[in-house]
Amino acid sequence: MVGLPPYTTNQKREDVAASITHENRHVAQDCAVRDNNPPGNVWRALDDHYQSAAAYGDFNEADGHFSEVLNGSIGWFHLYGTSQNDLPSFHTRYEAAVTLCNGLPNPSNVRTKARELLQGLYTSIPFETMKRAEYDYHVRPPQ
Repeated sequence: MVGLPPYTTNQKREDVAASITHENRHVAQDCAVRDNNPPGNVWRALDDHYQSAAAYGDFNEADGHFSEVLNGSIGWFHLYGTSQNDLPSFHTRYEAAVTLCNGLPNPSNVRTKARELLQGLYTSIPFETMKRAEYDYHVRPPQ
């Protein structure tokens, strides 16, 4: 799941641990789709709506990168100093997911679930400056 990057890009132990954390999020997302557990979860709703995991990949990746942002054992260098660049990646994927969410049918179960996911991410952001438009990598709340 992690592949060659740790060996080819001079990553450290925390980088590998962060990548494993990220990939574990994807495994949990895939299991939630496959098993529909908990029933009616966001990942199943997105999968049913889009019929293709690639179509809602921005939601998956925003959640995956955010797991690294929240991991207190991962240092700043991994978040913004390695080939991973999780902070910019979270920013990009989260913003793309907000745009996708805004394009979902309203009202609909899938839009409600997607918005709840994004609102949970937004609320949990540990850096208040990310919520202010005048700073780099700021994000907007879902509407």
